[in-house]
Amino acid sequence: MEKADFSTFTEFRLGLSEDWATLVIRRRKKQAGEEEEGEELEVDWQVGPIPTKHKIGKDAVVLYNSLGSIRSQEEFFTDSNGRQFLRRIRNQRWI
Repeated sequence: MEKADFSTFTEFRLGLSEDWATLVIRRRKKQAGEEEEGEELEVDWQVGPIPTKHKIGKDAVVLYNSLGSIRSQEEFFTDSNGRQFLRRIRNQRWI
């Protein structure tokens, strides 16, 4: 894993040994005068092309566990391929 510090965020990069998947996590740093609540975390998960030379299937999964530290009031947003933000509510299914 690689770590890089920038003036506005800290970035962590993790890649699989075969280089077909990478995970980049960016944690935004608080700027002077900002409130303490509302930290931002950006996760960029890229997969592919998945190697097929061994004819073995592969699954790519990311599991998030905040250990109860996210105070989102059960609501959060996800990005749909850079096109739009989707509102999500924990344990709610849209029918």
